[in-house]
Amino acid sequence: MAIVHETTMRPTKLELLTQWLLTRSWNVGGSPHPSSLRGDGETSW
Repeated sequence: MAIVHETTMRPTKLELLTQWLLTRSWNVGGSPHPSSLRGDGETSW
């Protein structure tokens, strides 16, 4: 049996990912604000 605690993680995954993307060499000219993409590259769900 597990005990589940309610918590808020800071920084969030999106905040961590945003900072990490800015350090990637292949993200040259990329936006510092990632958008959600589907597997086929489309942005609308």
